[in-house]
Formats: sequence, structure tokens, C-alpha cells
Amino acid sequence: MRPLRVVGAAVLQQRGDGAGSAPRPRCLAVQRSETMNPPLAWEFPGGKIEPGEDPRSALQRELREELALEVLVGSHLGRGVHPLSPSHSEAGARQVTQAAEASPKTGAETGARQVTQAAEASPKTGAETGARQVTQAAEADAETGTRQVILDVYLCWPQTSAELELREHRAARWLSAEELDDVRWAPADVPILPALRRLLCAERIPPLPANSGGKLPS
Repeated sequence: MRPLRVVGAAVLQQRGDGAGSAPRPRCLAVQRSETMNPPLAWEFPGGKIEPGEDPRSALQRELREELALEVLVGSHLGRGVHPLSPSHSEAGARQVTQAAEASPKTGAETGARQVTQAAEASPKTGAETGARQVTQAAEADAETGTRQVILDVYLCWPQTSAELELREHRAARWLSAEELDDVRWAPADVPILPALRRLLCAERIPPLPANSGGKLPS
């Protein structure tokens, strides 16, 4: 059983808090609806990579479909890997089926994020660590019969100032470094927060890096 590859977006913007304060680096977080798993948790927006799809293109598509948000996608921020228990896999499959009956388009996309759970943070990044994580995920799949979820989060920059459209989520917030702990994050997204916090502590958001060709760490 192949691991489920999911991408998330750490959308960065220089914003004030609405009370007249000076703009500062903030990151977009969205809150899951009551029907998502876990319900009402906050997460990086994103979703499933379709077969043969470029990961950065998948991320742009997901944000366009979920939030009507156009973004530029930059460098890889962090990765989480977690095995799904059989009960979670069955529940996720049932949620995908139910959602697909209501909407063939959004069912599969939402279901991909619904089955994503907690991940252990890796102290290293790069091709060697990424390859080992994917190999371990595949080995665990074969041994236990459960599916591994691999969540990769990328830095993103909005291309327009248009208002977000919450087509799947309950709420959205632009969070500063100090506000990251004000919301209850979905477990899969938690390992990404330390790296994000370091970026947000800067006076300004980092510039958009050169596009690396849309390749995940292998």
C-alpha cells in the first residue's frame, strides 16, 4: 500500500492586526468544519496530490478550490509522517464516500485531509532524510496493513489581495509568531510550527526563493 502524499501551504503575508499596529509577518491558518476529522482543528490549507501531479501545482490547485486564493509556491518548510490506524482508515474512507456522494469534486479532496493525523517532527531535512521517511512508511504499510500519511508543507505567497472564500473550512486567521499557540492545531501540522515560528519572528517575511522545479524531498 503506497503512502498517501499530502501538501500544505504556509501562506505568508505582511499584515497588521486590524487595530492600527504596524504590519508584521503572519501565516494563514484555516479551521476545519465540524464534519472534518479532527473537527474544528486548525491547519495549513492544502490537500492530496493527484497521480502524476506536480506537488506545487497540487498546492496551487487546492488553495484555488478551497479558498479562491492564488499563490506563488516557494521552498519546502517541513514534513510529517504518521501511520493511520485501521479504524482511522475505515472512518476516512467512509467520510470520503459520503462527501463524494454529496459533491464528487470536493469529497476526495476533503477526505485526503480528513485522514491526516499526528506526525513526528524530523530533526533533519533533505534528500537522505526524506528518502528514509518514505521507505519507512512503505515498510510499515507492508507490515501492518495500515496506510502512512506524508504531509509536506511549503512556504507560499499570495498573488492577490482578494478576500478568502471559505468553501470547505469554518474560519480563517492570519497568525503572528506569538499567536500560533492561540489555536488548537491538527496533530499532523504541529511538527511544522517550530520552523514557522522562527520565520515569523523576523521583522519581515522572507523573499520568495527561486522555484526548485516543484520537487518534493525524495
